[in-house]
Amino acid sequence: MFIVPKKLLSCLFLFSSAALVLAGCSSAPAPSDTGERSEQTRTEPTQAQPKRLAATEYLRRAQAETSSSRQQALLVQAAKGYFDDEQYQQAGVVLSFIQSRYLQPNDALQYNLQRARFAAYMGDWQRVVELTDGLDQRLNQREQRLQALELRHQAYAAQGDYVAAAAALVSYGRYAPEQDRSEVVWQLLSSVPAEQWRAGVSHNDSVMRGWIQLFERLTQALDQSSPRGPVLQSWQRAFPQHPGRPLVEQLLARPEITAEIQRIAVLLPLTGQFADAGKSVRNGILARLTDRELPLQVYFYDTSQLSVEDLYQRLYEAEVDLVIGPLDRPTLESFNQYALQRNAKAPWAQLWLNNPEEKNTNDRHAFFALDTVAEASDAANRLQQLGYQHVLVLGPDTNRGRGVASRFVEQWPQQAGYSQRAQFYAASTDIPDVVQQSLLVDRSQARIDAIERLVQQHVAAPRGTTELHYEVRSRQDLDAIYVGGDAQQVRLLKPYIDVNLSAFGRRIPVYASSSVHQEQLSRGENDLDGVIFSDAPWLLQPDLATALRQQFEQQLGRLSLNQQRLLAMGYDAMAIAPKVLAMNHLPGYTHNGLTGQLRIIEQKVERHLAWAKFEGHELKLERASYDNPTSRH
Repeated sequence: MFIVPKKLLSCLFLFSSAALVLAGCSSAPAPSDTGERSEQTRTEPTQAQPKRLAATEYLRRAQAETSSSRQQALLVQAAKGYFDDEQYQQAGVVLSFIQSRYLQPNDALQYNLQRARFAAYMGDWQRVVELTDGLDQRLNQREQRLQALELRHQAYAAQGDYVAAAAALVSYGRYAPEQDRSEVVWQLLSSVPAEQWRAGVSHNDSVMRGWIQLFERLTQALDQSSPRGPVLQSWQRAFPQHPGRPLVEQLLARPEITAEIQRIAVLLPLTGQFADAGKSVRNGILARLTDRELPLQVYFYDTSQLSVEDLYQRLYEAEVDLVIGPLDRPTLESFNQYALQRNAKAPWAQLWLNNPEEKNTNDRHAFFALDTVAEASDAANRLQQLGYQHVLVLGPDTNRGRGVASRFVEQWPQQAGYSQRAQFYAASTDIPDVVQQSLLVDRSQARIDAIERLVQQHVAAPRGTTELHYEVRSRQDLDAIYVGGDAQQVRLLKPYIDVNLSAFGRRIPVYASSSVHQEQLSRGENDLDGVIFSDAPWLLQPDLATALRQQFEQQLGRLSLNQQRLLAMGYDAMAIAPKVLAMNHLPGYTHNGLTGQLRIIEQKVERHLAWAKFEGHELKLERASYDNPTSRH
């Protein structure tokens, strides 16, 4: 018979942390009465108590119980009681004392459910999925089935498998039809990467097939820039009894999903200081209009010639559905402040071509910027996907340099096993010292100097000299370095990084933003050798939109890299313009553009970029590694 140690109770009462309890409580003695085990196996599954008892009461009863199986069942109930009271660490300790081989079948299911709850508390989501696999179909109480499915929903959502998370909620709805979870299912499936819908998703559940059809049809409509209203109505006719039908009726009344953009105003500086940039964006917009022959009315306004008040007046008179721009920061800030001061939502949607200092929270607005600070988010995602865990960020001590580092750190996992560190230099003369400090070479040298002093003091050498053979070592806990400066700054940084890495140690890859990708110069290119950087795909993939490139070169001559970026920006801005409202509410939808794979998250256009490496004077395209997970169900 298995006896609950008395000190289990005392340890729990004096509990302060899981580590303390596990260190202070010994493991349970092994059971000895195998005959009793065989007899108890034939008993009926443990039934739920008619009245919920305190966890400590279950522990006391378990200590007094003489039946091994009954004793273990009471411990399961004690763990459940602690979980219900949100005393998760105490519950974990009780679970560690349970000997599952003595549990009756129904109690074993209860045990797995409580283990899943503890795994969820610990953030071990894969373990939650394993423990709850098929559990809802074997449990005999509705509340427990719902709990198992809710755990699966949380685990899959935390892992980014939104289709499986939605499927768990669909099953949840069968046990609790009075609880409408359609809104949550919509939110989950709206975050599924569009590539999944384009590739096709299969499922053996009829309700899930209806949801999948809805998103596959919406994705196709957005890809073709066709109206979404008819798509939703067609889906309703195909799935008249689907539980998501009321939600689709609500969607039909939401203009951000069904609105058709027909009249577009473009606000660009076409004269003055920023005219070159404005004209490049305009040429990209016109190229998109010509390329696709879109049925749109587009009006261009020169922001260098019109005041903000005049612009507003003309936009109202033209009855536009969407505004693209402004582009230059002075006009953008003036336009944004004017909108905020009016304290009223304009009737048009807006795709800004830069990021204002004070964000406009209008959910009909989105912000599209070719910004190296935003590129840091994509870089952090890229390095995670490549398996790096410990990264050093080096950059100039400027607002932009600190912004790049801050954005990277925000995106980097804040969990065990991952680390990041940012270091800054105020001037080029600081770079040698900052690199040595960042790589801990200065500490290695200091140790060597200390040893040399000790040797000189205590070792008698011929003619008063002692020769030491040593190698300065850099830190070995780094996987990668991300540098946030421009080409000139990185040209200074890279050689110092190379010479300060241990000669026989692992080489640490250096990553950078598009700021290092500038026009080739006659000198200094080799200083960037080995640097891996991100940029718009159109600048790195010669086979992408080649006809468009040839057209521009014939009309405008050889294009600079910056002109190409702005042309691509204009082209992409017009490409997503007809669907920008829907993209604001479908974060999983992506548009494969010239400036990157685009999606809108919290009003910001995020770009997944292409990557290349400097190899002498040549560029070598890095293989894309973005992960589009497919559903497991």
